[in-house]
Amino acid sequence: STDIITGQALKWLDERKASDKPFCLMCHFKAVHEPFYPADRNLKLYANQDIPLPIDLMAPKSPKATVIGGWPLETLQQRYLQKPERYAPPKLDVSGMSPAEARKATYQKFIKDYLRTVAGIDENIGKLLKHLDNSGQADNTIVIYTSDQGYFLGEHNLFDKRLMLEESLRMPFVIRYPGEIKGGTVVDDIVLNIDFAELMLDYASADIPPTMQGRSFRPNLQGKTPADWRKSMYYHYWSHQKPRPSHYGIRTDRYKLIFYYGLMRDGQTNPNACWEFYDLQKDPSELTNQHGNPEYKAVISALEKQLVELRKEFKDTTNPLKAGKNRPRK
Repeated sequence: STDIITGQALKWLDERKASDKPFCLMCHFKAVHEPFYPADRNLKLYANQDIPLPIDLMAPKSPKATVIGGWPLETLQQRYLQKPERYAPPKLDVSGMSPAEARKATYQKFIKDYLRTVAGIDENIGKLLKHLDNSGQADNTIVIYTSDQGYFLGEHNLFDKRLMLEESLRMPFVIRYPGEIKGGTVVDDIVLNIDFAELMLDYASADIPPTMQGRSFRPNLQGKTPADWRKSMYYHYWSHQKPRPSHYGIRTDRYKLIFYYGLMRDGQTNPNACWEFYDLQKDPSELTNQHGNPEYKAVISALEKQLVELRKEFKDTTNPLKAGKNRPRK
């Protein structure tokens, strides 16, 4: 599908009318949605290699780890075994393996299928960039590479997404605009996906409707971050499943506070057991939930107050425990 989508994009670029006019092309690849299935030419990439394991893939569940379950690799393992025809060869075979060995084998198939699929996307992006070079448009074209969310690749023994942990929360965003952005620039500001549309409208010299919640980060990309740029972000996941409960939270440059209120829908009566707090400076892999640590009492209290203000800012003040199962009542 990646090859086909790229072919259609290149065809459009070649055949578009008024080729001297500005254009906007959105090229969306579906390939990196499970089940990953690479092109035949990439099926043997990494065939004789063992990909290094995530730091906590094999870590035992501890009271100080995340309070929720998520989708562990054992869930993916069952999918591999029950419907092998949906997945790329070779088939997973864990017969005779211990649970630990089976998890490692599942991870190797998972990560290799993923990397092989991503390789096809890399190749096709190269075709698009080469077209811009060959047509003389590279220096005057803004190229943005991004996604709709992050993804767990075995970290915390998880796959898929939907949680506020870093691997799922953080999104790739790479932009090339030689006329305005210095190559190799890295921006550490907190930028959200609600800012993307505003940035594109800004580049197009179009008006940004006041009803939009984001903000163009064009000056940030030029190294001119506004003094009033956000220092924290708000996240809310409404949909609810027992292993991936509804939750909301706040993240700053250093700290993260998450409230899994969905656990209370499933019978948890102690609200304190529904919180997670991480010091991302000391624990970037989020291996230890520090919510009960008195050392962070003042920091957590300040974050709780900021979280209340962010919920007000985004008009998300409905009590989620009294709202519908999947979405808050308006």
